Order: sequence, then C-alpha cells, then structure tokens
Amino acid sequence: MSILKFLSGFIVSIALSYSLFFLVGKAIPLDNYFDILNYAVIFFSLITLTIYFLGERAIKSQSKTFFIYIVLVNVLFKLFAAFLFVFIYSKQKNPEDTFFVFPFLWVYLIFLVFETYFLSIQAKSSK
Repeated sequence: MSILKFLSGFIVSIALSYSLFFLVGKAIPLDNYFDILNYAVIFFSLITLTIYFLGERAIKSQSKTFFIYIVLVNVLFKLFAAFLFVFIYSKQKNPEDTFFVFPFLWVYLIFLVFETYFLSIQAKSSK
C-alpha cells in the first residue's frame, strides 16, 4: 500500500472520529468527553502509524512469519492497551456517567476497520 493511500485513509479515519462526536453529541450528552476523544485519536493514531511501518518492513523481510507476528502482537497489545486506557481514564477523571466510553469505542472501531483494511492489502503484497 502506498504511503499516500495510507495517509488518505488515515485522515478519513480521524475526520470520521470527530464527525461522529458532533453527530452523536446531539443525541447524548458528550460535551464533557471531548478530551477522551482527543486522547483516543492520538493513541490509536500512534498505534496505526507504527503498525503500518512495521507491516511495510515485514513485507520486505525475508521471514515469512514476521508479518503474522506483527498482526498477532498488534491485536493483543491493542486489546490490553484499550482496557488499560479506559481504566486509567475513569480513575483519573472520575466521570459522572458512562457516556465517556462511546467516543473511545467508535475511535477504536474506526481505526480497527482501517487497520484491517490496510493490513489485508499489505498481506496480499507480501505473498
């Protein structure tokens, strides 16, 4: 996958995350949780950028299992880190309701779909 195609999908993922915040914010009270949206976008952006460049490196690698290893470590790390992220946020900010989870979850899902998309393209090119 070219870097330009990756960056365009990356920007769409970020834009979609913020757009959903303002759309869903009209239905449920999310005004107090713009900070978790920003934290989640930064958090998942860093993970996504890292995985993209590791995937590109794995494609060029002689090892046939390096790419699969990256995908598995990414899934496990992201799952553990997501739980930790929400736990730390809830302990630090002590939110008055559970609506703070919504922005985090849709950012997680948007970036998950995008990562799955570009990893599948990278996997095809690694054969």
